[in-house]
Amino acid sequence: MYTGEMMQDEFALKLTSLRKEKGWTQEELAERCGISRQAVAKWEGGKSLPDIFRIVELADLFQVDVADILPDTESNLNLKYCIEAVGDIFASAIIVNLTKNEFDYVRNEDIFGNIVEPRGLYEELYDKAQRSVPDANQRLNFIKLFKRDVLLKSAEAGEKVVSLDHKIKDANGVPHWVQTTACFVREASHAEVVAIFFIRVIDAEKEREEKSEREIIERQSIINVLSNEYDAVFLSNLDTGEVLYSYSENVADVGEEAVELMEGFSNCFSDELSEMHKLLVHPDDIESFKKSISKQYVTDMLRKHESFVCNYRMLVNDKMMHYQTRFVRAVDFETSNNFIAGIHCVEPYYKDIERQQKELESTIDTIRSNQDERDNLIIQLSHDIRTPLNSIMGFLNLAKDSSKGEDKDYYLRMATEACENMTVVMNNVIDLVSPKGDNVIIKKQDWAIKKLLNQVISSTNDMAKKVGLDSIGKKEEPEESKPSRTKLEGKRILLVEDTEANAMVTGAFLKDWGVEMMRAHDGVEALEMMEKSPLKGFDLVLMDIQMPEMDGYEATKRIRKLSNKTCSKVPIIALTASVFDSEKEEALNAGMNDHICKPFTPKQLYDKIVSYV
Repeated sequence: MYTGEMMQDEFALKLTSLRKEKGWTQEELAERCGISRQAVAKWEGGKSLPDIFRIVELADLFQVDVADILPDTESNLNLKYCIEAVGDIFASAIIVNLTKNEFDYVRNEDIFGNIVEPRGLYEELYDKAQRSVPDANQRLNFIKLFKRDVLLKSAEAGEKVVSLDHKIKDANGVPHWVQTTACFVREASHAEVVAIFFIRVIDAEKEREEKSEREIIERQSIINVLSNEYDAVFLSNLDTGEVLYSYSENVADVGEEAVELMEGFSNCFSDELSEMHKLLVHPDDIESFKKSISKQYVTDMLRKHESFVCNYRMLVNDKMMHYQTRFVRAVDFETSNNFIAGIHCVEPYYKDIERQQKELESTIDTIRSNQDERDNLIIQLSHDIRTPLNSIMGFLNLAKDSSKGEDKDYYLRMATEACENMTVVMNNVIDLVSPKGDNVIIKKQDWAIKKLLNQVISSTNDMAKKVGLDSIGKKEEPEESKPSRTKLEGKRILLVEDTEANAMVTGAFLKDWGVEMMRAHDGVEALEMMEKSPLKGFDLVLMDIQMPEMDGYEATKRIRKLSNKTCSKVPIIALTASVFDSEKEEALNAGMNDHICKPFTPKQLYDKIVSYV
């Protein structure tokens, strides 16, 4: 009888002989078997025996029967030794002589002790085994593979191995997953067919497989749910790049060629994506897109963040559309390095953002327009109020300085008319700001301010007679020094003013100071007078701002462009009815030298003129 060591020595000699007949080195044999050279060296050194599956593979590789590789002793004994050498990994190992319908258990664990005796007829073994398979479909497959006549036909057809994973009940009726494998060999005489059955318990493997399948189903379910929101969703692995796809119907919009490419590649980090880049992604976005989906970038980002996105443009149905790929850690990312990527079109979002941007810009324009309208309204109100107020102050100052009673009456009458003009303006302001709600009742009646202003003027006349017209409704103060005529005597000043009352008041002041004054009613007339003025021109221009035809800003800009340097460089003082810095700044930007705000006193106007002539 052979011992295990004797069998290893016999097998080593057989294997070495067969290898040398082929002219192979140990490295070449190892490569053909898909194992290490060290394993081959151990076999040929008598250090170990390969398992029965590897023995069958070697026999097929050398194109010999299994018995030709085993030592030349009694066949069953040799087969038993081989089985015992690998029996630790099997629950049961059985030698079956299919020709004689006999079997012999070499190894049998307790969980299968209820099926058969240690030896006997194979058909009895088969009958009890198939009745122990609880699942009907698995039982049918068991019959199709392991019935005696089927096995004989398989052996005659040249098959080497038949195998089936199925459940079988143990002695306590508890089902276990097992793998039943039959390897065909022949007796040395080649007259009898022998099959070696190996039964291996694979409960743990099946549990892992089922768990893996459940995880795959769960992931696929997640992907299917996500595909309702995304055009394409896939599960991938950072280490291998292997992908599992699930597409929504919208992915077809990118075109058949692109769909074929997307469905064809199996690795999200492979070069196959390069063709897709060229075919789909906008040329300006290719480099950033390639970087964002590279293995290094995806790995770095998912190590730091739960998710990140890549935005780019894609050609869809000959139109450039905005797309986004979102990379998200899978639930088991920490242990598996799996991640999910979803691709979807975000063009509607961009359209919505664009629409909102336009609406925002429109709102801003409206606000600015309303702001401009408000500012213009305030400027206009300031002008409309300060202009008659300037006339009132001017006429009262003229009345105060006049020695003739007729002149005093005239100036006071003109001041009264200016008050009436201001009353009209105030009525308009009240109408403008009055509430217009449904619950507000507006009564039309005379506004008391007109009467009040007339009373003010009347009382002013009375007071003027008593105190010499040097105060209006207040205690007498020291008289303001009267401007001297000497400094402005003979100066030529152009007054540009469209309001008659203001022109009359300002003209009276200038005349009193000995100024040679000429008047223009608007900017157009002022420009003509400047162009036609004698070589000497004017010493100064008093320019109103708000005028018809051409305002003071435009008139000033054109004066500054005149070819006559004397005219173009003349000092220009703005007569403005606005207290806003913006209008003062605009006056300076237009080329004016200074400004004086209405209403002004004679001394204020005098001092301003003197500073420039």
